[in-house]
Amino acid sequence: MDETGRLTIYRGPDGRHWSKGPAWFDEAARSWICTLTEAVQDPVTGRWAPAPHGARIEVAAITRDSAYTRVSADPRGEPRIARLTDLVAELEADYAHAAGHPHPRTGELRTALEDVAAIPDAEQRRRHGAVLAARARRRR
Repeated sequence: MDETGRLTIYRGPDGRHWSKGPAWFDEAARSWICTLTEAVQDPVTGRWAPAPHGARIEVAAITRDSAYTRVSADPRGEPRIARLTDLVAELEADYAHAAGHPHPRTGELRTALEDVAAIPDAEQRRRHGAVLAARARRRR
């Protein structure tokens, strides 16, 4: 969960998706460690959720420059992005039908769409952080 109480999903360096769990400070390593649970995407709604029996891993704190990229837990939640996703899926299907095989860059395209779908969540976190900072300044 993130600071707004919503599910936090990351795409790992191997392309697998993970749900962020609790984090703790490891005194021996002098670093924050967080638990990630493998996530699955609902084929109908597109929403991500922790896999009931998914793998669990522990990783050093996820930072902006880490190999894990935050993605939207509900990529179809924003109507414009949902429409773009539908259009891209139609184009992919048309190409596969005409060529007899999927486009060779389909994976790259899907990764780029995930990145675009994460923009509204990132903006919401940014606004939420700005509101909290403003409230903290008023209390001083």
